[in-house]
Amino acid sequence: MAESLNDKLRVVQILTVALAMGPIMFGVVVLFLPPTGMAAPVHGMPLLTIAGIAFGVMLQVVRYFATAIVTNSELRRLAATARSEADLDALLDLHRRLMIVRAAMFEGAAFFLIIAYMLERTPLALAGAVFMIVGILAGFPSEARVAAWLEEKLKALAALRPHPPAPSPTRGQGEK
Repeated sequence: MAESLNDKLRVVQILTVALAMGPIMFGVVVLFLPPTGMAAPVHGMPLLTIAGIAFGVMLQVVRYFATAIVTNSELRRLAATARSEADLDALLDLHRRLMIVRAAMFEGAAFFLIIAYMLERTPLALAGAVFMIVGILAGFPSEARVAAWLEEKLKALAALRPHPPAPSPTRGQGEK
């Protein structure tokens, strides 16, 4: 039996929350650990925090371009096939893959920044990690958000598909 739209949406919602919970739980543990002093800021410069923030920014740039490239590639692939009921399923699967990639990039940066906080104890690292976790949760796939995304992609797919040729005028019209 095929999964219903609600079932697929529920899976993506659970994945989103699960990807946010990892860094949240690790962050809570780190907050209650005694300071280690293992990587104290060098000359007042929190190098791991700066690297973590740079890493987070870089991942978001990569995320933006990677998801656009994957989406366009998948739409072109679907456009080369005949229009079918499977288009919706293919787009839902694409949405699920993109959500996982987006959230995983935020999650990776969040973990890096939590480790930077654990070692350096700089509030900036903690703030950066919170920002990354909020980024995961901001992408939470509500039914309305997914429906709007699907509608947009179905329109883009229709625009990419070749249109049937316009009917040519009948010869001899007006002739008796």
